[in-house]
Amino acid sequence: MDKQIVEEYLKRIGLDEMPPVNAEGLKTIQQAHLRTIPFENLDLIEDRVPLKLDEASLVDKLIRHKRGGICYEQNILLGDILREMGYGVEIRGARILPQGTFYDHVCVLVDIPVEAEDGEPATERWVADVGFGFNFACPLKLEFGLKQDDGRNVYYFEDAADVGEGFIRLMRSNDEGFGQAFTINPEPRTREDFQPRCDFYATSPESGLKQKNFFGIDCAEYRATLTANHLTTTVDGVKTVIDIESDEQFETYLRDLFHIER
Repeated sequence: MDKQIVEEYLKRIGLDEMPPVNAEGLKTIQQAHLRTIPFENLDLIEDRVPLKLDEASLVDKLIRHKRGGICYEQNILLGDILREMGYGVEIRGARILPQGTFYDHVCVLVDIPVEAEDGEPATERWVADVGFGFNFACPLKLEFGLKQDDGRNVYYFEDAADVGEGFIRLMRSNDEGFGQAFTINPEPRTREDFQPRCDFYATSPESGLKQKNFFGIDCAEYRATLTANHLTTTVDGVKTVIDIESDEQFETYLRDLFHIER
């Protein structure tokens, strides 16, 4: 990846210049991405598969053709961009459901340079994510037990030693207290490692992403999700559901909220 692609990406997400390589800069990038590039499975529903995870294909689809994508597309592209910007980047696999695999989701672990108390160079590790459907709204510092509020939910990481050595579990607040968001595998992965599982979600009749349209995006004051039947907006945990009554109404929301025209 070269700097020209980074410039195209920044323009795509509405930023005039590259933010500084620090925690605040990473937050700026994730929030801008979530507000401009939707989570969406249109290619899967319309059988334009398999999805390609190589750099050129992701740049062409998500940046130059102004589409969105599923987690593999979104987070692998984000990792490529952040690496070119100067962040330390490692991609990991994650399991969402106990019966799933550790290739069901892609996590982007980001090392940010900081100055330690003794004045020596050091790094902090964060988790950035733009492809989890109902995303955490800003990066999360990877520190066990630290409660972090993104304005929608409270999160914390814990040692998932019950799964195995080095596994990390992300917990998310819900009506009952906290529940698992996903569990992160300790081994670094490459984009090629995720292609088989991506192909499964893109082509298998058993894939939930093949069953119905799903679009998600952050707006200025709410999170919006769209299916063939409903538009749901969420503000401070309160959901408002609007029924979709015509193809024209669906296409209007798709264009005006999710920036997709077809």
